[in-house]
Order: sequence, then structure tokens, then C-alpha cells
Amino acid sequence: MLSIHTKGVISISSYWYVWFVLIMVFFMLWSQQKRRHRIIKKNKRLKKKGMKKKMPTEMLNECIGKEVTICVEGELSGFRATVLSVEENWIKVEEKAHIRLINGDMITQIYIQKKTK
Repeated sequence: MLSIHTKGVISISSYWYVWFVLIMVFFMLWSQQKRRHRIIKKNKRLKKKGMKKKMPTEMLNECIGKEVTICVEGELSGFRATVLSVEENWIKVEEKAHIRLINGDMITQIYIQKKTK
């Protein structure tokens, strides 16, 4: 599969699959970042119009004391934390080393960890 010419130069065409995988990974990361940027722009536009979305606190109150994974706008991945309290549009969570306050408008998804037996 590796073709070495008489001068010792390795042909790049023999590594087409490596380039293909690198391009696909780059494209996936780029499209995910572009999608999140659109969501942030949409939320800013709604705030300017006076339309403010509020996170439903009834559902979040069920998460108090549970370990969850929270995805926030502008970050590529979420973080794992335990929900301590929910007040109005703010969520107080405890990570390994510190306590974090998160605005509910900035949260895109919350994954609740299932307990295994």
C-alpha cells in the first residue's frame, strides 16, 4: 500500500483515507460550532425584541441532587455536575472542585445520568 519511489519519496496519494478522515473531522467540528453560533444569534435577537425564553423550573426541580451533564452555548462539550438548587432562571451546580452558577438561557441540553443497579 505504501509506495516508495526510487528517490525515497513517499506518495501522498497512498494516504488518501487519512486526509479524508481529517477533513471529515474538521467539517463536523466546524458545522457544530456554526450551529451553536446560530443559536446564540437567535437568542440575542429574541432578547432585543423583548421576548425572553425562560427555562421551566418545574422540570429542573426534579433534577436537584442528581448528577447531570449540562451543555452550555458556546462550549463544544458539556460538563458533569450535581444540581444543588434552582432559583428563577439560575441553576446552582457543584462540580468536583467548585460551585458554578449558570443562567438558564445559556443551557442547550441537560442529560440526567441513570443509576445502574
